[in-house]
Amino acid sequence: MDIRHLTVFVYRARFFLWQSPSDVKQEEQMSSILDDQLRLMALKQYGLIKSIKTPDISEEDLRLILKNTENKTIKQLAAEKLLKKTNLYTVDLELILKSTENETIKQLATEKLQYLNSHPRLGVAASIARAQRLGRFHSESTKD
Repeated sequence: MDIRHLTVFVYRARFFLWQSPSDVKQEEQMSSILDDQLRLMALKQYGLIKSIKTPDISEEDLRLILKNTENKTIKQLAAEKLLKKTNLYTVDLELILKSTENETIKQLATEKLQYLNSHPRLGVAASIARAQRLGRFHSESTKD
């Protein structure tokens, strides 16, 4: 089945279900919001501080905690942990700057933000280099 047939199928299915593309988009947004709320509830149930101190907590969970808590200590811990992650984006750093009152954390976030802004292609170059390394690793591991 090529892309045209698949597209026609999707549009017919939407028509059959009486959903416009905007309805589907709203439904996806609602689903995303509910997923975030459920994840936040699970993090709170486990304990936010305990969750933050977990070594394998995701950047997404740290962002969620930063956005949805009022506790300054928890915000500071989440910001510190997020700053230690290697693949930060300007959005993450701006969230840290907006969410925390700790001057040391703000200074670190500002420095990283300035560095990213002065090297806009750094993220793309690193991604390409990582993909090339993985490609070489994969090709070498499949040789017999």
